[in-house]
Amino acid sequence: MSIKIHGKDYVLVNERVQEFHKLYPNGSIRTDLVEFSDERFIIKAEVCPDVNDRMRIFTGYACELVSSSRINKLNALECGESSAVGRAMAFLGIGIDGSIASADEVQNAVHQEEAHNVTEQQKGKYQELVSHKCFNGKVRATNEWWVHIYDAQNPKAAADKALRTMEAAIKLFENPETVKGEK
Repeated sequence: MSIKIHGKDYVLVNERVQEFHKLYPNGSIRTDLVEFSDERFIIKAEVCPDVNDRMRIFTGYACELVSSSRINKLNALECGESSAVGRAMAFLGIGIDGSIASADEVQNAVHQEEAHNVTEQQKGKYQELVSHKCFNGKVRATNEWWVHIYDAQNPKAAADKALRTMEAAIKLFENPETVKGEK
């Protein structure tokens, strides 16, 4: 069974694995941790349809960033392993209704994109704050500073931090005595 995502069909990894075991009872699935750090995991999967014929091996790789989602904070290794296995299965020809990528992979990518993009609300808040008299004569420099947020690993979080900084600057501009009072 495939899942439609943005109009294309994708198959779940678990369905690819089930199909593999039906088609290749003498097959094997092997995964290796290629690289790991506090930030990411790179996993390699090898799928062999027949362990007696090691000449046919299909390989898939996946890279999972720990910071990319709440799930990955705890399960980046497992998510990466599933993605790598799904890709290896696809190269064998299992579950490629519309793409080498699995439904799991595409859903994760869509979630990451949505979770990390600067929101319309954040853009509106920026426009509101930058129009404050505190930024008179500094709008161009502030806009250049804001544009770099889109280059951050997590633009949404960077935008939140930038907006808090702008709010603090306005507060200080309107109430310079608060600095003296906080000493």
